[in-house]
Amino acid sequence: MPLTALLSITTGNTVGFPSPPLNPDPGDLTNTLEDIYEGSKISFDVIYQLYNESFPPGGPNVDATTSVDLISYTNGINGLTAQKVSDQVIRISGTPTGVFTDGYYTVLKKDGSVVDVSQSDTGDYVAVVGWSIPSTKIKDIIHEITANVKDLDTNEHEIITEQVTQDVYWRADLAVQAFREKLNRGSI
Repeated sequence: MPLTALLSITTGNTVGFPSPPLNPDPGDLTNTLEDIYEGSKISFDVIYQLYNESFPPGGPNVDATTSVDLISYTNGINGLTAQKVSDQVIRISGTPTGVFTDGYYTVLKKDGSVVDVSQSDTGDYVAVVGWSIPSTKIKDIIHEITANVKDLDTNEHEIITEQVTQDVYWRADLAVQAFREKLNRGSI
């Protein structure tokens, strides 16, 4: 049965976000998170609260007893997961990786061939002879959360999908560190 109460979805309890913010967004922060770096551990909460508008209008809204159950979470990158942490809160946390996938290394193989390999390639090679960094240094990701939201006062519930966007910035220092490690793995 669809909800008759109104739903407010906010974000909070942010951990691991750069201070000062990379690119402060003056827009509506309920749908846009502050920017982050790839490879930095983060955590934030998505908070669901049902409420009924006041009568007469202009008075305080009345919160409904709300419960949320996580159905699915997707984001298009690696390293982030979602879990229900209380009746009204779903927490997204982890370390975003695999965001910038168009960079590659050029390596010399033992058979004398020179090939391009992905940055995550773990195959054998003699030496790194080239490095192409990602062409994009800032990427939008969309956190898509599907949840069953319940009004415990009326037993009404509805499956709701919410999308929260966020920019992820490439980190040159981590890329240089990975390049040095790749160089050290060569046999010459």
